Amino acid sequence: MRDKIHVLYNRNDLSDDYSPYMAASMLSVMDNCSIPVIFHIIYDDRISARGNDQALENMKKLQEILIRPDDTICCHVFHLPDNMKNISCYSRLYIPELLPDVDMVVLLGGDTIVKTDLAKVIACIPKCYSLSGGLEHGIAGRAPSKRSIRTFYAKTGMDTDTYICPDLCIYNLQKIRENKTLPDKALEFLKNHPEVPLYEQDILNWVFMGDKYILPQRFYLPLDLSEEEVKKILAEQEIDGKPSGYILHFAGAIKPWDQYHSRYDTEFWHYFFQTPWGKEEELIKFLQQKRTLDNIILNMNNTLWGHPLKRKLWALWQLSIPLYYKLFRRYLKSKGH
Repeated sequence: MRDKIHVLYNRNDLSDDYSPYMAASMLSVMDNCSIPVIFHIIYDDRISARGNDQALENMKKLQEILIRPDDTICCHVFHLPDNMKNISCYSRLYIPELLPDVDMVVLLGGDTIVKTDLAKVIACIPKCYSLSGGLEHGIAGRAPSKRSIRTFYAKTGMDTDTYICPDLCIYNLQKIRENKTLPDKALEFLKNHPEVPLYEQDILNWVFMGDKYILPQRFYLPLDLSEEEVKKILAEQEIDGKPSGYILHFAGAIKPWDQYHSRYDTEFWHYFFQTPWGKEEELIKFLQQKRTLDNIILNMNNTLWGHPLKRKLWALWQLSIPLYYKLFRRYLKSKGH
């Protein structure tokens, strides 16, 4: 096992409001990793310069979360070449060139929480693969631009049953540099398939067809799955009868800072409240109130069966997100915000 591991976040704009969530993810990595972590953050200084003061403040706070003396953060400025579409996520295709001295790097989304030792995960990956990652769930069911995405993947030869999500993937950079030039392959793909629906995500899965290793499902648990589905996966993948490590991805619109989804939201809040952004007492009080409300909701669900349809529909509306929004606004107003 190496003395340090490398973890990368593709942020684009360091001055936006996503840094607190990424900080929670970074803390979860360090808290569970057996060796020091080097974090790489890719951003475009032309965008961050619009809010330069905020970008500097965010970086200062990110430095404060480092746990061990050898945990470090390295920022990499990246400007997308003119011959690529102006899609910030394409910077992931240039990682082998951006990190010339790194052999393996873990790419994480800012909305992931790591509850396992990434160093041990990397050590178990066969070195014969260029790309490893978590299996994307339900990819064949999406239909951008009002057409069947399955038709597109059939045309390109991609297998949707082995489709890796870029919010959790591991680059074997040494092997990639020896065999492929990602930007050139990307331009080839875009030339032949300009209608690509999922941008660099599709490109990566096309370039590495037959050269991908799918991680055990517990290492990529997207929380657009139900709580019951997640619990079932973890139970099925216990090691020696004991719960095993896992990685959560608050995929799509399911974000714990926007709405309650499942008890796994607490994994995010556990780390968020350890960041410089998570010390607001008022926010903590609100979340405590919300938890009380959740308990009330559970009790109400048990008493609905005997009520007429109109009463049930009213109750379901009251249990919905608009109620949380109304309560939040009312709470802020009561505090003079």
